[in-house]
Amino acid sequence: MYDDAITHYTKAIDLKPDLIEAYNNRGVAYGKTSDFDAAIQDFNAAIDLAPEDAGAYSDRGEVWLHLKEWQKAKADLTTAKNMGCDIIGSFHNDYESVEDFEAKNGVTLPKDIAALLSGNKVNDTRQKRNEQYWAAFFEALPSDKLGLKIPNIYDSHYRDLHMRITGCYIRVSQRVRPSGIAAAFVMKGSAQDFLHSLIKQQTAIENELGEKFYCHEAIQGEKQIYVALKSCDVTDKTDWSDQHQWLAMKLEKLVKVFRPRIEKLI
Repeated sequence: MYDDAITHYTKAIDLKPDLIEAYNNRGVAYGKTSDFDAAIQDFNAAIDLAPEDAGAYSDRGEVWLHLKEWQKAKADLTTAKNMGCDIIGSFHNDYESVEDFEAKNGVTLPKDIAALLSGNKVNDTRQKRNEQYWAAFFEALPSDKLGLKIPNIYDSHYRDLHMRITGCYIRVSQRVRPSGIAAAFVMKGSAQDFLHSLIKQQTAIENELGEKFYCHEAIQGEKQIYVALKSCDVTDKTDWSDQHQWLAMKLEKLVKVFRPRIEKLI
């Protein structure tokens, strides 16, 4: 998924080398693939082109966290905050909390940086929108919810639906930057061992899905198989119905394709 995004934004940059949004979005995509050096280069380019872009400082600051460049991270996050950027909300687009970041990346943040990223979990507007978005989505699912265990809390930008198989989930997500929605099959804990067998079946799985899938292993403690990302404006409530329909279709396909394969591997 992110490889396709990188290719797309690279072509956009080739056509228009001063396209700030392309550098920002490609930087985010590089970060998602753990190519942090490339991400830094893109955010540097975005900031050179538009030093007033607070979001680029915030995104670069988060990448510095992954590289354990604490002073650079604090400087960028502080700059973004002073420019009016909601750095806490941006951070919580990717992680539930400081503790979640630390657990998934095997690090302990310095206290001053942890304090910068703490406080209210997300701002009230973002949290309310997340709650409304997922409440409407789960309401639109079939009555049997495809045999999935539906989460009770809707305030994050993503939700994991348990497949009632230990460590196996379907993840649906929606993001403001870069704006879009996605779906993935997620394996946590011992279920991560299934990935090797699934990769061996990649051709058959992709034929059944009707599209390519992409493996993502950047987060400690879980492995993900993503299908396509759909670009859309998740803040546009008039488009939510179409977005939810797309997510439900992907969710149903992922359950249909992966559940029987995992059951055979147990």
